[in-house]
Amino acid sequence: MTARSILRSLPVTADLSYLWSGPNQFSSNLRNPKVFDPGIYTVTVTATNGCAVTKDLIVTEDIRTPSLIIPDTILLPCDSSSITLTVQSDQDITKYNWLFPDGTLHTIANPVTDVQGIYKIQIAGENGCPSINKSFVIGVNTVPPGFSFQTDTITCKEPLATLKAQSPVSDASYEWISPSGIIYTLGEISTDEAGIYN
Repeated sequence: MTARSILRSLPVTADLSYLWSGPNQFSSNLRNPKVFDPGIYTVTVTATNGCAVTKDLIVTEDIRTPSLIIPDTILLPCDSSSITLTVQSDQDITKYNWLFPDGTLHTIANPVTDVQGIYKIQIAGENGCPSINKSFVIGVNTVPPGFSFQTDTITCKEPLATLKAQSPVSDASYEWISPSGIIYTLGEISTDEAGIYN
């Protein structure tokens, strides 16, 4: 916890004396003391003629720790291409500390990586308080997408065959290779070429 000043536009003059009191038996004769505890503080300012004025002020405290939300495991694509790291919190994030497996520290919001291993992340919230250190793992997604396909027959009545491939993976891509080596990159194609397709 850091000290904070409780100066409140008190007059600056050598003819005045100050007496502060506050939580946990706090007491000070300084004009602008530093305090560590929240609560109500009382200051009495006395002039050389004996006249005094007393004021109360409240010191509040905000030491909320920001939450840190990131998956325990993040998977790179099967081709190990780069991904962008992101983290979420219940506060506006003012500081990032990403520790990579090789020991390098990145302080930007969204670093990019294609490295497998154990990472750590710590953030700070609006009040400057740090979060817990969270470890997570980056691996590679080596599971191939499942799919089904539908063949067709070329006839005199229907000179074009329709071939269809479908996958439950929403972002799956498709590649058909015809017997003559023509490549199609759609899930559904029409062709007048008979033979074995991949």
